[in-house]
Amino acid sequence: MKNPKGCLTAVAIFLFIGVISGIVNNITGKTNSTFESTRESEFQTIQAESISQPETEKEKIKYDSLQSVFLDVDSSTGKQEIENLIKKYNLLYTTRDYNGNPKKTTYKIAFSDSVAKQDHAAEGDYLEVSFNSEDGSLTTAEYFNSKTFMVAFFYNYGTYWSFREETSGKYSGYYYEKPGDNKGGITIKYSNGNNSETGYHSVKNAEKALLNVIKN
Repeated sequence: MKNPKGCLTAVAIFLFIGVISGIVNNITGKTNSTFESTRESEFQTIQAESISQPETEKEKIKYDSLQSVFLDVDSSTGKQEIENLIKKYNLLYTTRDYNGNPKKTTYKIAFSDSVAKQDHAAEGDYLEVSFNSEDGSLTTAEYFNSKTFMVAFFYNYGTYWSFREETSGKYSGYYYEKPGDNKGGITIKYSNGNNSETGYHSVKNAEKALLNVIKN
């Protein structure tokens, strides 16, 4: 004959084990659920940060010394600032005074003496920056890339190819062009009523002008 107390004890132990197992599973399930929820939240945060902080063009491109000087030039730049930048980047240059409207002093800056010459220069990248000889104000800055054979330039005022302005005005700003291609850019309207179609493409800033030149 079976012992009834033994049977009751076995049943009690079985029920106790079941209750404990349920509690453990419940705790484990909640822990896993919390862990997965946290992981998902972290992933969404990382993904959101990645989307909200895109890499800019400036971070992708490493500019050389000539290009860096061009990026620093604007209408407030003077002769002393240009000479400081030339020294900072260890570049070579020549200067010359030219007649025109207005008369100007031009700095030709390059990586070598032969390219920096004002006349009979060797082929290579260069930057020309011109100032009004009388008041020292900047008139133009032109960066030429010999690989793409394109130009990025800042026009403030004065005589520069198709531009003719005695003071800074509606055409002051940054441009890029391919020499010899005089179509598709802005049309210049002169005071005498004549128009000139150009290959000068207007852009918002120096970097956009430069990127259109070096990425082509």
